[in-house]
Amino acid sequence: MLYHLLYPLYKYFFPFNVFRYITVRTALSAITSLFIVFIFTPFLIKKMKEMSIKQQIREELETHRKKGETPTMGGIIIIFAIFFSTILWANLTNPYVWIALFSLLSFGFIGFLDDRRKVLMKNAKGVLKRDKLIMEVSLSLVIGLLFYFLSHYGLFNLQLSVPFFKKFTPFLGVFYIF
Repeated sequence: MLYHLLYPLYKYFFPFNVFRYITVRTALSAITSLFIVFIFTPFLIKKMKEMSIKQQIREELETHRKKGETPTMGGIIIIFAIFFSTILWANLTNPYVWIALFSLLSFGFIGFLDDRRKVLMKNAKGVLKRDKLIMEVSLSLVIGLLFYFLSHYGLFNLQLSVPFFKKFTPFLGVFYIF
């Protein structure tokens, strides 16, 4: 969002040209995320403690007993910080950005379901490992299919870039999905 607002201003004030560089926007995005986490985490922890949302501990693990007072669902603040700073600093016309955000929110939702079950059911195991694995593999296939089908529109390249071998770029075709 800020990229689209600030970068075009380089025509009037040349230093705004710096926003076209992905390294600058990445650094600004990291700093934005850091500030969001530093500012909102204490507030979130306080609210979670007030609402008695605590980590459910597996009784068979002796080393985990001291984690009983740890608030759960802390991933919410991390996902929010990444999402917000990405929306703020990324080039929103790039389809990679939207696929990355979709992946972030989708896998975050699986984590939320797991934590929610732990809290509501007072069950330390959360979502069954089998069910979680099925959701994660299904989501990964959807993302792979998304890349594959968007490659037909020229948005993605289905070739594998192998580090240190510039000339070796095998075409993966349908195997790109996996």
